[in-house]
Amino acid sequence: MVAILLNPMQFCCIWRRRQDVYQAILGNAAKCTSGYSFVSGVYLISDKLNGKLYVGSAYGENGIWGRWETYFKNYHGGNDQLKELFMKKGKDYFYNFQYSILETCDINLSEKEVTNIESRWENILLTRKFGYNSNWFSNINVAQTPLPSFGLKFQTFL
Repeated sequence: MVAILLNPMQFCCIWRRRQDVYQAILGNAAKCTSGYSFVSGVYLISDKLNGKLYVGSAYGENGIWGRWETYFKNYHGGNDQLKELFMKKGKDYFYNFQYSILETCDINLSEKEVTNIESRWENILLTRKFGYNSNWFSNINVAQTPLPSFGLKFQTFL
């Protein structure tokens, strides 16, 4: 089941179960997924068993959808902490994950621009301290990364 939360300036798409995203990939669910191939952005993977979060980003060819396809092929998407979890718990554990899109961006944004936005979300959600994010982009000035423009105010970090 897919829930799409609409906002005047932005949208968020939440797949409640890993199986739903996988079925969409297999069935090429054009209505909801084709658009995600043409946008970069930042996504959230939530572990529903322990509450840990992982913030990731997608940029370049095939956008968010292409990045998510990687997760459904190898379960961990190359993330070190998710690889470790995969080795310890096995693939069935990943059926407890929920996949969400936090922010979409123009597909033509550079890798640096998108990872700046990713880093901002990691700071907001504290995923390096309490979640599955272990990367630290020390050269990123998160305070200069524009915030989502849907009327909410967030604290920025240096």
